Amino acid sequence: MMKFISEKKIFIFHSLGTIIALIVAITGNANTALVAFALVGYFTCASFTSIFSAAINSFKENHGTISGILGTAIVGGAFISWLVGFTGQHLSMKWGMSINLLAFIYVFILAYRGKGKLDIKE
Repeated sequence: MMKFISEKKIFIFHSLGTIIALIVAITGNANTALVAFALVGYFTCASFTSIFSAAINSFKENHGTISGILGTAIVGGAFISWLVGFTGQHLSMKWGMSINLLAFIYVFILAYRGKGKLDIKE
C-alpha cells in the first residue's frame, strides 16, 4: 500500500480512524462498541508503526538506541492506562475512555502537523 500512498497520509488516516472508532465505541451500544473497539485496535496498530518509523527515520544513526527509548516510553505510557482506570472507577468508564480519546487526538495532531520523516525516500 505504501507504494501508492505516502506513509504520512496512511498515518493521518489511521490516527483519525482511531478517534472515530473510539467515539463510536464510547457512545454506541454494546454490539457497536464491540466492533468499534476492534477497529480502535486495528487503527492504533497502524498508527504506532508509523510513529516508530517517523522517529527512527528522523535520525541518521543510533537506531537501536532510539528504538530502546521508544520502547521505554511505551512502558512509561502505562500512566495513561492507570488514569483511565482511576477515572473510570470514580466517574464512569465513558469518562475514563475519554482520556484515551484525548491521547489519540494528540497523536492525530502529530500525524497532521508533525515534521518527522515518515517516508524513507525523503
